[in-house]
Amino acid sequence: MMELRTAQWHSKAASPMRIVAAVILMLALQPIDSSAQSFIELGRTTYGGNDYLLVGLQPTTGSEVGTMNPFEAQDAADFFGGWLMTVSSREEEVTVVEGLRDFQPTAPDSYSNLWIGFTDRDDFGTTEGNFVWQNGEPVVYTNWAPGEPNDAGATGEDWGEIWTINPADVAEPDYISWNDERDTKTNFAIVEMIGVPPPLVIEVNPITGIAYFASTFAGEDILSVTLTDYQVRPDGVPFNVADWQATNLSARGVDAMDPAASGQRWEVIDNSLGQLIESYLLGGSEMVPGERMMLGKLFPNGVSEEVSADLTYAVNIDYADPERADSQAVIYGDLVQVPIVLVDPDYNDDGAVNAADYSVWRDSKGSTGAGLAADGNGDGVVDDSDYGIWAASYGASASASDAKSVPTPTAISLVSIVSVLSAGWSGRRH
Repeated sequence: MMELRTAQWHSKAASPMRIVAAVILMLALQPIDSSAQSFIELGRTTYGGNDYLLVGLQPTTGSEVGTMNPFEAQDAADFFGGWLMTVSSREEEVTVVEGLRDFQPTAPDSYSNLWIGFTDRDDFGTTEGNFVWQNGEPVVYTNWAPGEPNDAGATGEDWGEIWTINPADVAEPDYISWNDERDTKTNFAIVEMIGVPPPLVIEVNPITGIAYFASTFAGEDILSVTLTDYQVRPDGVPFNVADWQATNLSARGVDAMDPAASGQRWEVIDNSLGQLIESYLLGGSEMVPGERMMLGKLFPNGVSEEVSADLTYAVNIDYADPERADSQAVIYGDLVQVPIVLVDPDYNDDGAVNAADYSVWRDSKGSTGAGLAADGNGDGVVDDSDYGIWAASYGASASASDAKSVPTPTAISLVSIVSVLSAGWSGRRH
């Protein structure tokens, strides 16, 4: 997964989908063990190569996400493998708060107060009034509200929070400021962590214009992800909306619990020219390492390398670490530019994806280097991922226009593959 850390992520304008996605996730998620405290990620944004997570308490009953006291906020930071946010500049502060704003249940009309990692608690080797960052970073920027910190009350106030006002007052100097608070106050928290690659990317077959969600996570980190909704917008080549409508998850009845019941199947929320949205309110589609799932025919046949899209998606993650056994809700980005990989399943360049291409893959599996014929995703190695690319496109041709004729990997039986291999295959020329 390390090579994926170079992927570039760019926050876009705020989208109502983020609010919808967060609400859907709150309703759909149920804790595995209601007696154990667990944390839920409501959303994330990026700045300076790091990820910033908006975190609350996963509900034990109903759908309301809980806020946390400062000790629980520290536990949440440990759980996610990060630290409570440190703030080094006004730009960082505004960018992160704006990036997380619409994920908050109270947004967009007002902000919740948010824990950051600033404290004068004696446990951190400090004295009253001398606030430090819990992770040891030097203090180079502060933004206390007028009169703060004031250590008010009989028990004092030892914990820093971002104290915000109505977003309509964004032009005011104290639009975002800080306050000190007591042990018993509860807020959502901002957890900062080293940027991690997305668990899913989009792959596009340039012959057919069919797009796939492809898992990029390793089994030692994550056991599976369950996709619960996505929103995709064109950022270059326009979408082929009519073909997507006929081939998307909803049209194919993917993982439907009850095809006739709303909420128990994939449903189209928007199919306009500007954006395509599908959502699964009470369920989702699970993907394991190396798996691909056909998203539908997004683009016309023969798309070029200029094809791109902006995407927001939501998944539940089943972590391999037993201490992180509870699935967590994850929404990547604001509206982020997801890496799109153009895949080439025609391994012998004859204009069709058939058994001959399988033979090229089989005979070169395990080979490494540049320009390999069966390296469908161009990562320099011929492996099972390239088999998946071929299998997902089996039967396609450069002139094919009906995406429904293209089977998914599970639709291809080994018997049918063996039966056509006897037809032979021609070598690929470079």
